[in-house]
Amino acid sequence: MTHQRRTDNQTAAALVSLTRREKQIIRLVACGMSNKSVAQLLAISDATVHFHLKNIYRKLGVRNRTSATVFIVCHALISEP
Repeated sequence: MTHQRRTDNQTAAALVSLTRREKQIIRLVACGMSNKSVAQLLAISDATVHFHLKNIYRKLGVRNRTSATVFIVCHALISEP
């Protein structure tokens, strides 16, 4: 398997492509919240959280919530505690 390194422009484009709601959700997930907890906090369904996460993964080019969290922490979308 080959891994391609993202350019700064690609990374910036990926981050800009996230909607306000997607940024809100990934920040909460990165803080360790479950889909159910995020859904309750935002007054949306679990399925809606799952839908947003799938879009986030696609936009960031990652496969799971751990990779998405690492991506946003490394690219300063959120700061580490």
